[in-house]
Amino acid sequence: MEYYIKYYGQNLGPFTRKQLLWQNLHSYTNVWRKGLEQWTPANKVEELKPVLTLINNMPKCTPPPLPGMPPMAGAASLNGVKPPSPKKAAKIAQAQAELEEEFVLCPKTWRGASLFVIIWSAIIVVLSWIGSLEESGNIGLYLAGCAAAIMFGAVAYLMSGRIVPTYNNKEYAKAESLSKWTNAVMQVGFWLAALMTYMWIYHLFMWPYLNR
Repeated sequence: MEYYIKYYGQNLGPFTRKQLLWQNLHSYTNVWRKGLEQWTPANKVEELKPVLTLINNMPKCTPPPLPGMPPMAGAASLNGVKPPSPKKAAKIAQAQAELEEEFVLCPKTWRGASLFVIIWSAIIVVLSWIGSLEESGNIGLYLAGCAAAIMFGAVAYLMSGRIVPTYNNKEYAKAESLSKWTNAVMQVGFWLAALMTYMWIYHLFMWPYLNR
């Protein structure tokens, strides 16, 4: 994943998460990556929190004492660097471990689109009683098509509910594959619903005139 940052009005990047450690990143620095609708403060981007943790907890160097002066209180003698407390060290170690993990954007779930197909198909079932479908003898085919569209939409909706849990389990390839299959199933339902809608419009407006 590549990130861009806005620094004094300039857009800099792309950077990896590790490279951002050396880009003077702050909590309020505006960041953009694929998947973000607009520039967002770094502390609002979940996967950048380990980066900010490491930046904010970098060891502070303590200058050596002047000749003839006692060392500063609390200063360590290890190259002038004060070691972190055990609690802070554990926090740094956790952030480093998270930073080592490859970040993959959660694939699209298609949940809203699947729900739309279900609702759309249900509406055109109700609309089947308006028009000349029954007179044309195609009502059975029409209702079967609507039922199939609802079925495909429902299957896609159920599949979409598994994408985020799979992603959270870090099964990224499986989540991506599941997203593609969900989209494919949803597309079948969508085009079936579109075909049934066309069939309804045709029999509502064209059939009466063609059979006068």
